[in-house]
Amino acid sequence: MKVNGKQYRFLEESLESWSKEGLLEEGKKATLLSALQVRSFQWRMVAQYAFWAALSSMALSLLAVIMDEALMEWLEHLFTLQDSTRSLIFAVLSMGIFLFGGWFKSRQSRHVFSQELIFFLGAVSSAASIYYLGQAIDTGSGHYALLLLLAAIIYLVVSICLESLLLWVLGLLVLAVWFFAETAYWAGGEDQPFYGMSYPLRFFCFSLVMLLISYGLTCFARTRAYFDSTQFVSLMMLFVCLWVLSVAGNDNYGLEPYEASQAELWLWRLAMVVASGIALVMGFRRDDSILRVSGVCFLLVNLYTRFFEYGWDEMHKALFYALLALSFWLLGRYAERLWLELTGKTKG
Repeated sequence: MKVNGKQYRFLEESLESWSKEGLLEEGKKATLLSALQVRSFQWRMVAQYAFWAALSSMALSLLAVIMDEALMEWLEHLFTLQDSTRSLIFAVLSMGIFLFGGWFKSRQSRHVFSQELIFFLGAVSSAASIYYLGQAIDTGSGHYALLLLLAAIIYLVVSICLESLLLWVLGLLVLAVWFFAETAYWAGGEDQPFYGMSYPLRFFCFSLVMLLISYGLTCFARTRAYFDSTQFVSLMMLFVCLWVLSVAGNDNYGLEPYEASQAELWLWRLAMVVASGIALVMGFRRDDSILRVSGVCFLLVNLYTRFFEYGWDEMHKALFYALLALSFWLLGRYAERLWLELTGKTKG
């Protein structure tokens, strides 16, 4: 079994403790230790960071091309084809990339990061195809949200076919952007409320639907692997929206000033506490680390936000930061005690 240095030391200390307590024979301890192999360097992590850097650099490269007017003019002269033809070319190119990615995955199934990089190139080509499709069929209505929906559907369907987590997450993010654009279109503008709902309230409802769908994914073998990522994205969106609502209320951020009442704000604050509590309870019952961490983190975010709201103007800054330091110290002490209990160590 291959472990890193930190894991090896932890296992060695645990086996030593069990051996001293008579729970483990000395010979068994030596056998277990001999089965461990320490990894000298975590090349997998290096590969992961390198591919993320490659994706980021690729995105920056595309952005630089778009921002460079001279280069864009040169590309326009280079590609003198009609928009429909460009869309078809990029569609064929993206299909070829996805097919190559599927073939590469069947041959090199362990090279996860290389696979995802290929799939990302296919996603970029698909986006270009959809963009030129929109240019070709544009009627001047400004309803470009349908193109985003098409992109989201393509990413999600292809991710299921090719078992790509990157494409799935990308599809979820594009789906969220589609929801933003679609509600803005039907509301009559980006600064207009949608049936009285601001963007945080809209996305709160959207994230609830996504969260319910994430649990439905576990019913099918093909989509079961996407449960964690869908749950994580929807939970982050849900809690961030609740946090914004607890600070600003149902503000549509339009031209007209809006001031939420304290009753409305406290309603959202209570909703955030309840949501955090439900996430904690469900996390412990289901042994779900994503739910537990989300519940704890946003419960603390809620408490510290209220502390800043009501303490910043009322307290002397020295007292404010002293209480803040004390709260972090108590939190650290509690976390340290839990860590010591879990690792079986005693305080010296």
